[in-house]
Amino acid sequence: MFVLVIEDTVQDRTIVEDVLENIGITDVKTVIDGGHAIELLSERLSSGPLPDAVLLDLNLPLVSGHEVLRFCRKNAQLKGMKVIVLSRLSSENEIQVCYYMGATRYIQKTSDPSHLQRELQSALFSDASPVDKVG
Repeated sequence: MFVLVIEDTVQDRTIVEDVLENIGITDVKTVIDGGHAIELLSERLSSGPLPDAVLLDLNLPLVSGHEVLRFCRKNAQLKGMKVIVLSRLSSENEIQVCYYMGATRYIQKTSDPSHLQRELQSALFSDASPVDKVG
């Protein structure tokens, strides 16, 4: 499984990469802002391979996580890709907005790596597919 991690915070990025390794995912590409994420996904659309899943922080420099999610869901080739939001934002409204935009799962960041590991394992290896709600 190929996973694209979009995370600007070094500590969070390290935790996510360690958790992915712990669950057996070693094909990981990391970018630190939304602009580079969209650039990489655009390049992969023509030259491949596309990620199987994206782990997406919302609060990113340059281009927000919301914009990256919108890009993924408006592109026909990316609609089937899992987009898992990882965020410290916990408002019910924010969570619902992400699901409305087509997020596969919303995982609230905590300081407990074992919680993140359980959540990511479930999200990455479940058969749940994204729902297209953005036209």
